[in-house]
Amino acid sequence: SDSENRTSFCLTRNLYERHHEIAVSTVNYTCPNKRCSAERNFQSWDYVQWTEQILNMRVRLARYAGIPSTEVVGFRAPLLEPASDMHFRIIAGNKFLYDSSLIINSDSDELLWPFTLDYKVVTPLQNNGPIKTYPGLWELPIPTYIDIDNSK
Repeated sequence: SDSENRTSFCLTRNLYERHHEIAVSTVNYTCPNKRCSAERNFQSWDYVQWTEQILNMRVRLARYAGIPSTEVVGFRAPLLEPASDMHFRIIAGNKFLYDSSLIINSDSDELLWPFTLDYKVVTPLQNNGPIKTYPGLWELPIPTYIDIDNSK
């Protein structure tokens, strides 16, 4: 079942007025994919549902927080569960500048910087990333860190 969106539009507007970047997830911040749902007969969101979820959140920010849709240019998949190419195609086609949904597996100590999706992602991902390219769309990856001695 879809949970109610708990966005505080007043607080969001306050952050926007203080020049913070405002990005969106979806209207109902719930599992969009079959593998993350506990519901037995759950159907993963299709293209129309993803589009409605993403773009309606932009509309809500404009309507209830007074933030112009053109200034909401970032996206993160709900529960960090991207839909492979589906949500990337939607955000790239609707003038988003960046996504921050990909969890990067890194065995090295090197920090992975934001990158464009001009080329295919070859870095090992922990979640369902894009297969195709999306020229000009930035990815702000989420690195994984392991505390080796488990003391911090």
